[in-house]
Amino acid sequence: MNIYLGDIMKNIFATIILFVAATAIFAGTQPVPSSERGSGTDLNARLVRDVYGETRAIVVASAAPSDEFCTMKISWNEGAFSLEGYRFTDENVAPEVVEGSSELVLYAPPEASIEIELTLRFSGEADGKYAFSLDVVSSGTGGEQSRSPDLIALHRDITLSGEAEDAAVPAIPTEMALRNSPNPFNSATTIKYDLPERCFVRVDIYDVLGRAVRTLACGEKPAGFYRAVWDGTDLQNMHVSSGIYFVKLAAGDKTRVVKMQLIK
Repeated sequence: MNIYLGDIMKNIFATIILFVAATAIFAGTQPVPSSERGSGTDLNARLVRDVYGETRAIVVASAAPSDEFCTMKISWNEGAFSLEGYRFTDENVAPEVVEGSSELVLYAPPEASIEIELTLRFSGEADGKYAFSLDVVSSGTGGEQSRSPDLIALHRDITLSGEAEDAAVPAIPTEMALRNSPNPFNSATTIKYDLPERCFVRVDIYDVLGRAVRTLACGEKPAGFYRAVWDGTDLQNMHVSSGIYFVKLAAGDKTRVVKMQLIK
């Protein structure tokens, strides 16, 4: 009987030890409750109408400074958006974007103030409820993962509907810029270019061999925001094959080049 009771007590003790250990591990990997998060950690989204009259989703994410290295990941509905651009407050923050994915990852050194603004282009109608997530993980010094990393997780369903606000942009661009969307594209892509002053402008499409494919603009233009659509055709209005192409903006004595991918 004593041997039998001893075995029972050993099993109960072992079970308690396993439960406590599992609880400690589980608790160390759970999102930090809202009451324990730093006041600088937040995630929000809104609708904005750009200077071209198109609606975009602006997502703003921020994280409180940490005394350790941090990894910050922002994610959104897969297939609902494509990333058009981003900007952040600290130049020491290193972004990592995988083309075609629905997330952006940032790596920040200790004491970095992280705030990033994403511009997302809608794949369909700009109206509905969308899910956005922000995960911040602090690791050990020197970039090595600590034994007990701190995890802050925000998961929000945000409804984007109603009238979009006008983007806060100057009446005249402050610098020359060139971009296109979507990219990659299937049938057509919109090329946007900004001119800070009046000048002679050329917008040309080239293939990977440097051969001219199409001219979209040629002439003098005043300062302003412009757009042109390339439908994947050449100078003879024939559809070109799939592949890599380049759009070149020549404005005065300055040039900009953007790589594009046509997929059929």
